[in-house]
Amino acid sequence: MSAPGRQRWSRPLCRALAVLALALGLAWSGPARADGLVAAPGDLAPAVRAELAREIAAARLREPAAFAAVAAVSGYRPERYRSFRHPAPTVTAELVALGRAALWPMLEELVFAARPRGSATDAEWEALAVGMLQAVGRLRDPRAAPAVRAAFLASRPESRVAHFAARALGDACDGDEASRSLLAEALGGARLRAAIAGLGQCRGLPSARLLAAALEKAVDPGDAILLAAALGAQGSSWAWRALGVERQAEGEAVRAHLSAPLGAAYFRFAGETRRALARAIRMVEHPALAAALRARRAAADAATVAEVERLIAHLERAPR
Repeated sequence: MSAPGRQRWSRPLCRALAVLALALGLAWSGPARADGLVAAPGDLAPAVRAELAREIAAARLREPAAFAAVAAVSGYRPERYRSFRHPAPTVTAELVALGRAALWPMLEELVFAARPRGSATDAEWEALAVGMLQAVGRLRDPRAAPAVRAAFLASRPESRVAHFAARALGDACDGDEASRSLLAEALGGARLRAAIAGLGQCRGLPSARLLAAALEKAVDPGDAILLAAALGAQGSSWAWRALGVERQAEGEAVRAHLSAPLGAAYFRFAGETRRALARAIRMVEHPALAAALRARRAAADAATVAEVERLIAHLERAPR
């Protein structure tokens, strides 16, 4: 074969070998590998780990500038965030601005190999992880789901990391039954509050049913406040209209399903919890909510009846 022929074949071959070498290095989860910001390679199933490693290695060769840009984010460092109007560590805006090219470098840092921590405090290090989870969620890329599920399970149940990992799962849950099932299972355990936030982002009737059932069983006012916020987001009439005519029937079904649980819960709680439920009712704005409130107002005290009348008036003015 001529020298030019050898050159034409060697470049693709060298590229493939480089991807393979990088992927093997990422996929290895032995003690010599550094863990990611939130999870470790061993938290992934072997086949999933190998596929993610291959995608990351190929992306590094294809778009090295994206990896450099993610490595350069600095909003979690005090010399940077102390100049912010609100001086708290945050990298979300920096990462979101990088666009889709930032997906693979962020997944690499979250699960495979974090950058050197240096002198970063716990709050600063957490802000870096949270920012990456928020940015990954906004991309709504189903290929990220296994890594985000690993992050959700590996994080402390009541941490901000668990909360934002759950929200990232909810952001991209369309067609991802594994993520929805994980959040549903978490409703019965220590990650309850994170799961509520995630299912609130996972728009659709299956998630609405799960959240409504949780509200019907809720006894803790704090849990009920979080459920009210999630149900308000889930059933928001404005948000469903924004999704277009093709999803209006689905939105109508969701809003109708939430009406009875929200109406009943309004009378079971008081104070800030009731105010949170009132906000959710105003967001859902379904005609069945007025009926659900009327059905129970007779047994309420005079002050509650006055509040209910104002809510009903709002619902009757709402566009259909």
